[in-house]
Amino acid sequence: MSSVITRFAPSPSGFLHIGSVRTALINYLFVKKSKKEFKDSKFLLRIEDTDKERSENKYFESIINGLKWLNINWEEEIYIQSKNINLHKNIAEDLLNNKKAFKCICTKEQLDKKREKYVKERKNIKRLCTTCENNIDIQSLKKDYCVRMSIPNNGSIVIDDLVQGKVEVLNSEIDNFIILRRDSTPTYMLSVVVDDNKMGITHIIRGDDHLNNAFKQFHIYNSLNWKIPKFVHIPLMHGNDGSKLSKRHGSMDIIEFKNNGYLANSIVNYLLTLGIYSSKNEIFSIDSIIKDFELSKINKSPSKFDYEKLNFINLNYIKNLNNNDIINLFKNDYNFDATNFDTNLITKALDILKNRSNTLLNLKDNILPFLIAKNLKRNKNDVSEESIILLKKYKDIIDKENEWEKEKIERITKEFTNNENIKFNEIGEPIRLILTGKSKGIPISDILIILGKKETLERINNFFI
Repeated sequence: MSSVITRFAPSPSGFLHIGSVRTALINYLFVKKSKKEFKDSKFLLRIEDTDKERSENKYFESIINGLKWLNINWEEEIYIQSKNINLHKNIAEDLLNNKKAFKCICTKEQLDKKREKYVKERKNIKRLCTTCENNIDIQSLKKDYCVRMSIPNNGSIVIDDLVQGKVEVLNSEIDNFIILRRDSTPTYMLSVVVDDNKMGITHIIRGDDHLNNAFKQFHIYNSLNWKIPKFVHIPLMHGNDGSKLSKRHGSMDIIEFKNNGYLANSIVNYLLTLGIYSSKNEIFSIDSIIKDFELSKINKSPSKFDYEKLNFINLNYIKNLNNNDIINLFKNDYNFDATNFDTNLITKALDILKNRSNTLLNLKDNILPFLIAKNLKRNKNDVSEESIILLKKYKDIIDKENEWEKEKIERITKEFTNNENIKFNEIGEPIRLILTGKSKGIPISDILIILGKKETLERINNFFI
C-alpha cells in the first residue's frame, strides 16, 4: 500500500444529510489510517456545482458547516467543479478527435420511441443511438450535436471493488452515454472522471448507487490511457423500516441534529457502528479504531438509521461532559444564559438530569423549569381543592424531615400516598406543577433533591400566599 488520496464530492443542490456524511466519514477514516504510514495521504473536498439551476448557496453552506461541525476536515482548497468546465470540454474534444467518442443528433422523441419499442418487444437493449456513429455526414457536423462515448459491442469489464468484490458487466449492456450535451456543457459522467484524474484520486469511495456509473467511467479512463483509481462502493443507509432514507429517518440538514441537541462526537460514533466498524462496545472514537479499520470489512448490506441507538450513544456522551462544558454549549447553541440563575441549582440539576437526557435540547428543557419556576406565581385554579389539602399535609411532613436524601424522600412519599389512600399522581402532579411549572416530568424525589429542602418549601409556601 502507498499514500492514498480520496475525495468527498457532494452537489450543492440539497442539504448535507446523514447518509452523505457517512460516505464522507469513510473517506476521511481511510485517509486517517493511511497517514499513520504515508504522511502525504489526503482527504479532499470537491463541490460538484455544474447543475446551476439546482445549486444554491444555502446548500453549499450546509456542506461546509456540517463537515466542520463533525470535525471531518479536508485538506487543501475546496475544488469547485464549475471552474474546470473548459478542461472537461477539451477532454471531450480529445475523445472525439481520437475516435473514442462520436457525434449524435438523435432527439429525445426518437430515443423514447425506440425505448418503448424495445420494452414492448421485451428486449433489454440499452443503446438507443445506433446510426450516428458510422454516419460520415453526422460526424462532419460543426454544430447541433451531442457527443457520446464509443463503447465496443464485444467483451466485458471486471471491476475489483474493495467492498463489493469482483463485478463483471458486458460491454453490450453499457449505453453509449452522452459526455457533452448539445449546448456543449459536459455531463456528470465526464466531469467526474476528469476531476478525479486532475486531483490525483487513488480511491473513489462512494455509495453503491454509483456502481453502474463505474463501468461507464472505466471506459473514459481507458480511452484516455489514464490510471484507473480503486473503486469502493459502500451500501446506502436506509430508514429503520428498510425504506429509502427520508426526513423522518434523519435525511435532513445534518446541522438539524446539532439544533436538536446531538453532539458531533455522538453522530460520528453512531455512524461508525453502521456497518463501518464491528465491536462489542458501542462507544468509541475515530482514533480508537484507526488501527483495525479496513475497507474490505465494511458490511455489504444496507445499514438502517435508528434514533433509539443514536439516542443511547448521545446520552452516554452527555453523561461524560462536565457541567461547565454543558452550560457553554447551552449558551452558544441554545440561547441559554445561565448568568442570572443560581449556579448551585444548575449544577445539582445537571448532576441528576444529564444521566437521563438523550439530547442537550431535552436536558435544557428539563432544567429550565427549575430555574424560571421560582419567580412564577401559580394560579390556584390550576390545582383542585382536594390537591391543596394534600399539598399542605405533604409539606408539613417533609418540613419535619432532616435527612434530605433521595431514598428517604421516596419512602416518605410512598408512605404518604398509602396513608391517604391516593394514587401517586394525585400528589405528584400538583407538586411538579408548583415546583417546576410542569405537571409531567422527572420523579418527585429528584425534583426535591435538586431544589433542596429550603427552596422546595419556599416554592410551596409562595403558592399558598
